[in-house]
Amino acid sequence: MSQGTTGITYNAGTFTNTSGQILTVIVSYSLQFSVNTTGTRQTFIMYNNNNNLRYARVGVSAVNDVNNNNGNAILTMQNNDYFVVRAWQNSGSTLDVTATPNSNIQIAVL
Repeated sequence: MSQGTTGITYNAGTFTNTSGQILTVIVSYSLQFSVNTTGTRQTFIMYNNNNNLRYARVGVSAVNDVNNNNGNAILTMQNNDYFVVRAWQNSGSTLDVTATPNSNIQIAVL
């Protein structure tokens, strides 16, 4: 892997280790939901689409305010392993993830 590259590729919401090497990756996310007073919000990092491998799972009950979920995980990724950051809510209506600096995903490869 050359200097300045991560070895992680992104496609349709999925981050994949395409480096040909084992990578240790720090994943940090912050997702801000729009205001709604009903239900629960959850966010998590899912590894290799395995429901048993959910990292940095955050769940909060709704309040009449902005909900901001933050999580971090350190993943040791084999070549072709992948992860996604997922969000779930059960307010009974559509909620937006607010497009602000408060909603982002950051990756650092060690």
